[in-house]
Amino acid sequence: MPLAKIDNTVKDIYTLVAAELGASTTLKLLKNYEWDIPAIIKDIMSADEKYKSKIKLTDEAVGRLKGVILSDVEEEIVKFTESGVRMITLQDKEYPKNLRKISDPPFALFVKGALPENLDSAIAIVGSRKVSDEGQISSFELGASFAEKEIVVVSGLALGVDGAAQNGVISKNGKTVAVLGSGTNYIYPARHTDLYYRILETGGAIISELTPYKSPTMRSFPIRNRIISGISRGVIVVEPKTKSGALITLDYAVKHGKIIYVMPSAKAKLSKEEEAYYYDRSIMVVPDAKSIVDSYALNHELLISMPQIEQHILRDKQLALKDIDKEKAQKKQPTNIQRKIKEEKPKVATVKTKPAKSVILEKDDTLTREKIVQEEKSTESSAIIEGTHKYNGKSYKEKGGKIADGLDEQTSMLLAALHYDSPTSIDEILHETGLSISEVMSMLLIMEINGQVLEVAPNQFILKKG
Repeated sequence: MPLAKIDNTVKDIYTLVAAELGASTTLKLLKNYEWDIPAIIKDIMSADEKYKSKIKLTDEAVGRLKGVILSDVEEEIVKFTESGVRMITLQDKEYPKNLRKISDPPFALFVKGALPENLDSAIAIVGSRKVSDEGQISSFELGASFAEKEIVVVSGLALGVDGAAQNGVISKNGKTVAVLGSGTNYIYPARHTDLYYRILETGGAIISELTPYKSPTMRSFPIRNRIISGISRGVIVVEPKTKSGALITLDYAVKHGKIIYVMPSAKAKLSKEEEAYYYDRSIMVVPDAKSIVDSYALNHELLISMPQIEQHILRDKQLALKDIDKEKAQKKQPTNIQRKIKEEKPKVATVKTKPAKSVILEKDDTLTREKIVQEEKSTESSAIIEGTHKYNGKSYKEKGGKIADGLDEQTSMLLAALHYDSPTSIDEILHETGLSISEVMSMLLIMEINGQVLEVAPNQFILKKG
């Protein structure tokens, strides 16, 4: 999201945020005014209501904004600043990287404590407030295990799963971030006052998009859940229950393309509808904490250890793609990138496979989501045996999938879907490559961190020229 360089003061920013217009409306308003908050305030207070030519606001929203403008905002800012709370915006480097990527990120966050440096690889642990004793223990074990692996845990400070997981983190002196459905200085639930302060004492943080002394409402918790998902790289839902807030977080996680695990109650059997829901969304259903931690830790290690991609390789791939496009235009070939892989007389055999009966991973099972998805193919599929293929003129074997220049097939397909001069959407990448959304988002994150791609708008990417 391009951000204009406007010198908005803390007072300007707080005035807009305190009006609680909603993330989408706030961002649209800022965009239409080129991020100039003083201009927004001037038009809102003008007798001729100039703002109406730029954005449609309800009378209630206008009334709230006017009320904040006329209030003693500076006194509130002094009060929360002296309590150790600071406000960061989308224009600040400290703003969580993952949270920027969602479609409706908060324009500003209020932060108490220290945002961990490795927040980009954080795991969210959420679940029911009325969790079973076994679920409570498992949540504590999850928090403690991730802390031992120095992976940040994000949760909501709620009773049940949230509190147990965050207590587990603290038991190992790890770092956890609590995202509140109230302001940072309004501790809710009050029963977790001690946990609140221990999070801060161990180097964690308390955050909220609500102003620091704001009390919680029924509406504020679902909105909070999108931040829990958005700020994390993966989400674990312990003992999900119908109509629980944890399921709202799960839905956000699906939308955000996160790595998702569900750990159901040991005493409850999943219904066919639940199994289908999880399977269709590539959600891993895992019966124990250890399997989840091991799986996520492996994903984490792969992410941070993957070597950087050379800029000249990116250029070569893009040039080769343009040549292929020209050739295809002449021959009127299909546009799917997977058909750019030329097969050199492979032996083809018909392989019959059985559909997967369940998406549940048994204890100690090391199956990945990719393997689970592969098992749910049609009962008769065509597979290439011992074939050698070409991609952009480079040969590689089907087994191992390694291309001569060191790029694997998935990375090559993703690079081929991107362009230097025009943005490509996530939906277009998914359609062209056939990769899962979690694979695409993980790879794009790595490339963005390494400076090879740029997100020019929400979920719109281009290759960067180096």
